[in-house]
Amino acid sequence: MRRLHWYIARHYLGSSRRGLLSLITWIALGGVTVGVTALIVVIAVMTGMQKDLRAKILESTPHVIVLELSSSLRVLDWRAVVDSIDKVDGVVGAAPFALSDVSILHQDQTGRYEQPATLYGVLIDTTLIAPTEMERKIIDGSLDLTPPASGLPPLLVGSLLADRMQLFKGDTVVLMSLENLKSDPLVGLTPTLRQFQVTGTFTTGMYDYDLKNLYTTLDAAGELIGLAPGAASGIGVRTRDPERAPEVASELSDRLGYPYSVQSWVAINRALFSALKLEKLAMFVILFLIVVVAAFNIEHARHGGLGPHAGDRDPQGDGDDPTRNSERVRPPGRLDRHHGDRDRGRGRALHHLAPGPLRAHQDPARRLLRGPPAGVAAGDRRAVHHRWEHR
Repeated sequence: MRRLHWYIARHYLGSSRRGLLSLITWIALGGVTVGVTALIVVIAVMTGMQKDLRAKILESTPHVIVLELSSSLRVLDWRAVVDSIDKVDGVVGAAPFALSDVSILHQDQTGRYEQPATLYGVLIDTTLIAPTEMERKIIDGSLDLTPPASGLPPLLVGSLLADRMQLFKGDTVVLMSLENLKSDPLVGLTPTLRQFQVTGTFTTGMYDYDLKNLYTTLDAAGELIGLAPGAASGIGVRTRDPERAPEVASELSDRLGYPYSVQSWVAINRALFSALKLEKLAMFVILFLIVVVAAFNIEHARHGGLGPHAGDRDPQGDGDDPTRNSERVRPPGRLDRHHGDRDRGRGRALHHLAPGPLRAHQDPARRLLRGPPAGVAAGDRRAVHHRWEHR
């Protein structure tokens, strides 16, 4: 079977005039090869980039986030909510978190620098399963968030933010929050300011996360943004399969009901992944068209006048006329006695190759003599040269 495949390939790609493959066939094959290779490489790169981006997002983002729709946007009793969440099928664990937009201020001998940032408060409790890889590293001790000897709250800073502000372990910074405003009769509303001590840095590989994210304990963050005891900004949920997070979020929404809002990481990052999916589809369509064009070139090389049998075609549309064709295509051989060059070589080949019954076949343009001419013996070699005679 494999020999048959190779025979068909050589038959359709071969060129009797220019060797095994014609120049146009080589060009078309090269186009198909390059197009298919580019298509595979681009799809693989886009798929790998999408998986890598998803892994980096899930390192700092819970699979499902539960918020409470209230005037304060706080989950007032997070322990009761966590107990209800743990009963849902597909949930591995859940834990509360604090979240707030803050400003970080650092002053040294060269001056003062301010930078907006996002503060996360993490509950360090080994009895609960961490909803993100970042919180797991903090609980395991891979990232240091233990209270320093100075008594100040600990703070983990993103690597890019630490490089920009020239922050090192042991430095003191000030965080300012507008969520916990204080009323002063003299100056009016004032933001809350707290000092924190840098205990380490982290790197996620995401530019926005490494430039803006800060981590501290849940109690320290709650004190800064004014959380009541037992309250949290939200609850992070870890699922068994991140791809099933939307289904788990739908089940949690039905179970918790109002006033809770449940969102999966897919819904939160829908715009980003939709853009990546659209870009992947566009690259696939473009490269697929390249492959199609190259395939049409091969077909044109075969049937458009550049193939291996281009010289045997009849440009005047008289391919059914055996007389015209026999005059244009003359295989090598000696001249016939009666009519010159009427395909002597082809007739001799057919005579030797065809079986006995077929040798008596009557061709429309020629007829096979039943026997040798008069005066020629049956075994004489001259009988072979006089077998074909025109009507």
